[in-house]
Amino acid sequence: PACTRPPAAPPLRSSRISSHQLATARGGARTAARWARARARGRFGPAMADAVADAKVYTYAEVAEHNTHEDCWMVIENKVMDITKFLDEHPGGDEVMMSVAGQDGTDEFEDVGHSSSARRQLDDFVIGEISAEEKRPEKVRKTAGGDDGGSAMSVIISLLIVALAIYFAVTLKSE
Repeated sequence: PACTRPPAAPPLRSSRISSHQLATARGGARTAARWARARARGRFGPAMADAVADAKVYTYAEVAEHNTHEDCWMVIENKVMDITKFLDEHPGGDEVMMSVAGQDGTDEFEDVGHSSSARRQLDDFVIGEISAEEKRPEKVRKTAGGDDGGSAMSVIISLLIVALAIYFAVTLKSE
């Protein structure tokens, strides 16, 4: 029997393009996570390069025009996001989001320490990316298991302080 090629992925119809949509529509079996790693390393196959080229490119000036509750965009990790529909659903309230409306909110997003599911949810709001001339360098993010030992040291120091407090309390009480 002759092998048949599976049908090509349908063209993207929405102006809201998530990383996952780009990866699956243009890159076949590539997952969104593999796409993100490849993108971060600058390693794209021809199909992936076409998908990235199709993404809308914005400037910070364009993003700044979308800073109201009715039309709210922000930039996180050089991705432009339309978060208008998410404002009322955000667990921290819409005020937090509105404080960086029309701006780069990467630092604020990272400072809060969002969960991995919140990070995955970002892809649902991506509508494009910042122009190459205005992109900020991506920061290396600490991941679980990549701790430098600072938190373990603070636990040990805390336990030592508690042990010393108990020792002195018992010693002074017996005198």
